[in-house]
This record gives sequence, C-alpha cells and structure tokens, in this order.
Amino acid sequence: MLEMMKYPDSVPWADLSRRRERGFTLLEMLAVIMIVALVVAIGYPMMRRSLVRAEMMGQVKMLQTSLAICRMKAIKESQWVALELLEDGSTPAGGKVYGWVDSNSNRLWDEGSEEKVGEWYLNTKTAILTDGDLRPLFTLSTGYKGVVFLPTGIAIATETGIPGVGRGSVIVTDQFGNQIRLQVWSSTGTVQLTMKVPGTTEWSDELRHWTY
Repeated sequence: MLEMMKYPDSVPWADLSRRRERGFTLLEMLAVIMIVALVVAIGYPMMRRSLVRAEMMGQVKMLQTSLAICRMKAIKESQWVALELLEDGSTPAGGKVYGWVDSNSNRLWDEGSEEKVGEWYLNTKTAILTDGDLRPLFTLSTGYKGVVFLPTGIAIATETGIPGVGRGSVIVTDQFGNQIRLQVWSSTGTVQLTMKVPGTTEWSDELRHWTY
C-alpha cells in the first residue's frame, strides 16, 4: 500500500491485463476501415490503368517479337519466311498469328513439308484490325494478309508485292478502344509504332493516349 501511495501512477497488474485484453474500440475500427477504403479508392484506378496499359503493350511487344523472329529466321536460313497477321480482314480476340519457312516461295504453308517458325496467341481482350485501305499488307496465297521476309532481311509488306518498297500496317485494339498501329517497313523489316489519339483522326508517336 505504501508503495502504491508512493507511486500514485502505478496500476495493479490485473488492471493492466484487462486493458490489454480489451482490444480496439469501435471508433478505432471505423477509423482503420475508412483509411483502407480511402487507399483502395485512390489506388484501384491507378492499378487498373496500369493493367490496361500493360496488357495492350504486352500484346504489341509479342507481335513485334514475332516479326523480328521471322526476319532473323529468313536471314539465318537464307529462305523466305512468311508471317500471317490478318485472318480475313481481322484477327479476332483470342486468335493467333503464325510464321513459317516458305521454302517454295508460294506464300502458303505446306503443312508437313515446311517448318513452322512459331505461333503467337492474342489474349481475349485484344484483336488485330486491317488499317483500312491506307497501308494494306501483302496478300498471301490463302487470301489472308501478312509479311514475307527475304534472305536479305528486307520484306514484302505491302499489297503491291514489291520487295523493299513501302510499308504495310495493322491496328492492334483492345476492349477499351485503344489503338496502336504497327507499321512494317519493307526496306528494313523493322516496325514503327503510333497510337490513335482518342476523339481524333490523328496518330501520335507518343504511346500515352489511353482510354479506360
């Protein structure tokens, strides 16, 4: 007792134990919930935008990779290598593009006798569209459209069928209407990217005009 009078602020161990077992108050819980809700409300739209951009750019990079692989294969094997990009005016979401060694140069994959270079599948949110009549791709023997790479590394990428001349293009689009144009230069076999500016007919070299 004298010890407690000497130190009035001291609390018996039983009281300390009860306070520790009491837990959070309702106000404390509500405060935590409000903070979490605020963080989610601010962070979710940013996360969603990042996911949309990442998905779209992942598909674009995949198509760039498919073109680069086919071009390298043509140079390495000293043969024609074709890549089909458009099935019948478009390649739907979930569709695929594929390339093969066109050893007889007939622009048609002869299954069983010609090597398939690879298959690349679109996700269910992304499709490939024709670029209208602006820069139509080369027409393969199937009637589908794509690019043929020659052993020199140059390409046949336009409807004219002239190696190394002009450029052909396709448009990659997602469920939000974002559009990125892939232009294949026949002279080098390289790809240039531009993005549609929403609400306009303009295309920009800056890939930052996103809708969500």
